[in-house]
Amino acid sequence: MNLSDRVALVTGGASGIGRGIAGVLLSRGARVAITDVRPEALEETRAYFSGYRGRVLTYPLDVSDRPAFGGVVSYIERDLGLIEVLINNAGVGYSGVPLHQTPDNDIDWVLDVNLKGVLNGIKAVVPGMVERRSGWVVNVSSMSGLALPSGIHHGLYGATKAAVTFLSEGMRQDLIGSGVGVTVLCPGYVRTNLPWSSTYRSAKHGGPTTREPSPGVLAAMRRAMDPAEAGELVAGAIEQEKFFVFTDIEEMTDVLAWHSRVDEALAAVGA
Repeated sequence: MNLSDRVALVTGGASGIGRGIAGVLLSRGARVAITDVRPEALEETRAYFSGYRGRVLTYPLDVSDRPAFGGVVSYIERDLGLIEVLINNAGVGYSGVPLHQTPDNDIDWVLDVNLKGVLNGIKAVVPGMVERRSGWVVNVSSMSGLALPSGIHHGLYGATKAAVTFLSEGMRQDLIGSGVGVTVLCPGYVRTNLPWSSTYRSAKHGGPTTREPSPGVLAAMRRAMDPAEAGELVAGAIEQEKFFVFTDIEEMTDVLAWHSRVDEALAAVGA
């Protein structure tokens, strides 16, 4: 897919990986709609991208609100044209709390944004792509969607990202021969606002709150990849029709250890 003059929707695009992807798409001449739950961040992002090659418009959106998602898609297609690239990027981070101690508001918030938000994007955009027999979907998962790092109580977040990984594989199977392609991005550490997601938690999920990230997460953020580099990887995956995209191999040991456990259990069945 040549990205020049394509219409792309990037959710959660006012910072982090979403903003990195949006910038690369704009530099390739795409027309980009950016959504985010933070109106003030959208204003700053629109100004930041004002000098880029492509055209950019911004729209406030809580991706967990399915009717609102459909409404924003109709506005985008009115203003920019039919959506040809969907980047399901919006997500929130969560760690530091054992699952059995996780407050109900937090459970609903993480599931609604990280999992239902992706499904809402798929439902709102993909039927039109299938009808036109053209399009590309990028779902942003995580290395934690392939294997869970130990010691940081990351189970709720990892569960949602594992679901996104397999939603993406399900989509790939569903869409074979349809003209619509799928990529799943599994980033490691990229410089984002993910550790501070709770500061913009929606009112329906209990409102903003402050949860200080662990020292290990903060240290990882200091050495993390620039979001624009992740954006280049995503654009290249769309152009080259790749399914899996990884930003680095720092967490490869966790993934290999997980698969080793699976292999051992399977081998035991036939022993």
